[in-house]
Amino acid sequence: MSMAALQLGIISVGRIPSEISYITNASDSVDRSVYTFSGQSIGPASNDRVVIVTIGSRVNASTTLSGVTIGGVTATEIAYAQNVHAGGTEHCAIYAAKITSGTTAEIVVTFTGPSLRCAIGVFAKTGSTGVSSFDTDTDITDTSGEFGVSVDVPDNGTVLCAAFCGASGSTSWTFSGVTEDFDIQPEIAANALASGHDNYVTGQTVNLTATATSTPLDGAVAIATWG
Repeated sequence: MSMAALQLGIISVGRIPSEISYITNASDSVDRSVYTFSGQSIGPASNDRVVIVTIGSRVNASTTLSGVTIGGVTATEIAYAQNVHAGGTEHCAIYAAKITSGTTAEIVVTFTGPSLRCAIGVFAKTGSTGVSSFDTDTDITDTSGEFGVSVDVPDNGTVLCAAFCGASGSTSWTFSGVTEDFDIQPEIAANALASGHDNYVTGQTVNLTATATSTPLDGAVAIATWG
């Protein structure tokens, strides 16, 4: 650093990357309008922690995901894919809230009507305090087992995706373009929620192809980036 910079009190501060870590997942097979996941691990406490929840649910009617709280804090909807069709509705969503203290939290997911089942994934983002996303995309289908979404991720940024489906047979997910963290079948093998994330140093476009192993199916995919 030059003497002039020292005299002016200029300090160069490196940018802290935004990073996501996968923490845990949970599911509930009971028909409810309000799903309460108690005592969920949310990772180490920190002043820059944002807790992110991925959600998948199905119901044999037209309903809406109306809200999420994390540790009593109202979470922000980041991305929401709602697939309404003749047989019902699939919900796939990403919600986030800044939670700086504690290592566990109660996560509550509320729908406008009873759902058949609900599953969640829990992630922690650090390195930046912002809850709002940089970019998002969603996709829905009633026929194909392949979903495609594309988002831009900034330098020192991160990407997180979720995929949920109701299929005609036992199913699971394969991701191309994002590293998968978990794949669970809440209640019945024909439903599956999968989520994945990656952290980047250099900004780029992320193209996710999420493929379900059983077709035909009804489903939805949501993806988001932060920086």
